[in-house]
Amino acid sequence: MTLAATRQAISEALTSVAGVTGYERAPRSVKVFDAWPMWEGATSQDGRRYAVAFADTWRVYVVLPGDLDAADEWISTKVDALLEVLSPILAITAYAPARLTLDGSTAAHNALMISGETE
Repeated sequence: MTLAATRQAISEALTSVAGVTGYERAPRSVKVFDAWPMWEGATSQDGRRYAVAFADTWRVYVVLPGDLDAADEWISTKVDALLEVLSPILAITAYAPARLTLDGSTAAHNALMISGETE
C-alpha cells in the first residue's frame, strides 16, 4: 500500500469511531477529538546492511480535552474502539499520552498517540 493509500485508510478508520474526526494530515486548526496519521519513516525488517524488506512506522494522534480527568476517561472508553479499527491497517506497537504543539501554534494540546507499523 502506498503512503497516500495508508494515510487515507487510517483517516477513514478514525472517522468510523463515534465522536472522532479523521484527517489525512493535521488540520490547520485542531479541535478536541480530531485525529490524523503521521508517517515516521521506515525501518529494516531483515537486519541486513542492504535491506530488502522495510516496515513503515506511523503515529496516529487524537486530540484530547485539556482537562486530564476528562482525557483519561475518554481514553478508557474509546481506546479499544480505536485499536480495533486501526488493527487491520497497522500492527499496533504502543499507545501513550502525548503533548502536541503544531506548526505555527504556541498552544500545546493533550493527545493520545498510537504507534504502529505497516509493510
